[in-house]
Amino acid sequence: MRFVLDHSEASLLFVGKLDSWPQQKPGVPAGLPCIALPLAPPMDVESWDAIVARTAPLTEPPRRTADELAMLLYTSGSTGQPKGVMTTFGAVTRAAEGIRSEVRRNLGPDVEGRMLSYLPLAHALERAWVAASSLVDGNTRVYFAESLDTFVDDLRRARPTLFMSVPRLWLKFQQGVFARMPPQRLDLLLASRCCAGSSRARCSRVWDSTR
Repeated sequence: MRFVLDHSEASLLFVGKLDSWPQQKPGVPAGLPCIALPLAPPMDVESWDAIVARTAPLTEPPRRTADELAMLLYTSGSTGQPKGVMTTFGAVTRAAEGIRSEVRRNLGPDVEGRMLSYLPLAHALERAWVAASSLVDGNTRVYFAESLDTFVDDLRRARPTLFMSVPRLWLKFQQGVFARMPPQRLDLLLASRCCAGSSRARCSRVWDSTR
């Protein structure tokens, strides 16, 4: 974290919900201003709610050109030092509009989108699919997972109409299913349901042909 904050020349740090702030705090450069978002751990800094309460709303939205720098997205650093990707407002907008078009193609134009955010918003996938696309869409309700322990309850609460994930998490889902039901039994169950569905479809076609 210290490398990213130094390399990006960050001038302000927003701190959200964290489970390990005491271990992360030493990575924050001395003198870097911090703002505590809702659900942030106890810390002696100004809160986002206090700033909003005393600040007048903007009278008009800020305007940005397509080639202005919007964000620096860093790689995980799993293969070495993290690398920052310079991303413009134009690139973010094109990605968000493309995602929105694909989502609306599947959901329909007027259906309210519902998503569960569970990855860090600094994650490139979460930033594009959740943050950027929901802002462009304007008809998506975003829910946030409380923790890994409450993930299933969070899914029930959100009732998402769209769920995206990274391969590693899909594998965890699969392992969780296999822990409750052996793969061979699951394959047999799914095969029997597919056969039953095919049989119903064939019967329906025979019935239609005799009418």
